[in-house]
Amino acid sequence: MNMRSLLSRINLQSSDWAGLAFALGASSVFVLLTFGRDFVVGTSPFWQSQVDDVAQYIAGFNMYFTAPWQFPLLAFDNLNYPDGTRVTFVDAIPIYALVLKILLPASLAPFNPFGAWVALCFLLQGVGAWWIARALRTDSWLFLIAILAVFLTYPALMARIGHISLMSHWILLFAIALYIRSYQQGCLTHWAWTLLLVAAFYINIYLFVMACGILLAALFSLRRVIAFPDILHFLLPFVVLAATAFLMLLPLPLAEVTREWGFGYYSMNLLAPFMGGKLFALQVSEGPGQYEGFNYLGLGVLVAIGAAYFVMKPPRGDILRRHRALFILLILYTVYALSDQIYFGGQKILVLSYPAILDGITSQFRASGRFFWPVGYCLAILALLTLHRGLSRRTFAFAALLLVGLQLADLSDRYKILRASVTRDSPQPMDYAAWDARLGSEVEILYFYPKFKCGQQPHETLLPVMRYAAERGLKLNTGYIARYTPDCRDEEREIAGSDYQHAAYVFARTDYPSLEAVMALFPKNIRIRCAEVQFAYLCQPAREGDR
Repeated sequence: MNMRSLLSRINLQSSDWAGLAFALGASSVFVLLTFGRDFVVGTSPFWQSQVDDVAQYIAGFNMYFTAPWQFPLLAFDNLNYPDGTRVTFVDAIPIYALVLKILLPASLAPFNPFGAWVALCFLLQGVGAWWIARALRTDSWLFLIAILAVFLTYPALMARIGHISLMSHWILLFAIALYIRSYQQGCLTHWAWTLLLVAAFYINIYLFVMACGILLAALFSLRRVIAFPDILHFLLPFVVLAATAFLMLLPLPLAEVTREWGFGYYSMNLLAPFMGGKLFALQVSEGPGQYEGFNYLGLGVLVAIGAAYFVMKPPRGDILRRHRALFILLILYTVYALSDQIYFGGQKILVLSYPAILDGITSQFRASGRFFWPVGYCLAILALLTLHRGLSRRTFAFAALLLVGLQLADLSDRYKILRASVTRDSPQPMDYAAWDARLGSEVEILYFYPKFKCGQQPHETLLPVMRYAAERGLKLNTGYIARYTPDCRDEEREIAGSDYQHAAYVFARTDYPSLEAVMALFPKNIRIRCAEVQFAYLCQPAREGDR
């Protein structure tokens, strides 16, 4: 058999294994060129920060990883000791942390698994691009390349580098692929939806809710009367979730179901889809907090949307009617992303009054600007698909290469910002050697005051101590924990009930005016020695021989 006949037998279609291999290969190259090996293995300077959010993730993960198994499985008491917390509330990607705790020995700690997670997210982003192209039955390498380029460099994804669980945009892509598949087959692929939503719930609650909305749209887009089995298939992911919650998460500590402020502040600007490019530089100010609503689409996608409108064959509203439920969902997501404070650039133009019944939702999903993410992905997919189906093969090839070139050129500054973020030196205000020398070897518990949410500058004081405690195998009485409201006036009570022989007490100097004020918090019958150590007063019981 000659080479030509061999090649003729190999049908390299973009929708088959060759396309998947290409998507994974391209994603791997993107990861290595963008982040580098040291970032992926978790040892680059980016991960050494003691004051950024990554310090919370790494510390929370290692405290959970080294803690004895508890019930529920995501519980651990090394943080917020002795009440404990759940790994969910330190943004350490619960399902990932649980799998690593099961598979790896505790002796590996402390280590950082989140560089590998970022790499995995981009690989799965590539898989999502391939799956969507396959579900749409395009069988076009150029379509796959175009959608892959758009998804790997999606601006809102590149901007999330500091918030690791929110980089799991592949959850949205997988949900869109399952929507397309459910629409084409006329039934919900319930086991696939179940696996996706259960995983999403234990990765990030925002992405889980967005994906749930897409599932609901899929149910109402079945092109037939919804039957009782369809309802059962729709409910299956939530039944499985309810069952796993009692094993993994529930019951929750009462202190960690509190509402959070921020809805109306962490919103999306009306101009956000058009702000953030290099070639299309719309220089307009935004409202405060609207960095959470960064949703620039890129010049290539914007041009593709405009071109698709003219290429789309009349009646242009036909696709809206066929996917009515999905479009209603995307409109609702857009409205929620804008929140109740509507900004056009730096100008507030409208204030809405949300019903009080929605307070529970708006307090838990306060960073509403994120909800535009699935809208942006769907717009990009629709635009590229319309051009692919409406243009000749040669014309589409030219258009796809032009649009990808525009997109990449326009996002070059965003890419540079990403590269600068992952290669920067990280602040490390805490000198571990100085603290080691002061604490000695008998300390097992650190008591930090003021507790989280009770004082000033927790990033500069509490986060370094939290990371230090995790790396030294110490317990900590508080922590940078979500949905957490402590008693801010219990220092004296807690100190009086502590185990002095194995404890040390850390007081942030920004919150306590003098060493005398700190000493007054201890019982009179306890001899305490305190010293200024960098940003804190560090106190321990006096030992034999201390003056």
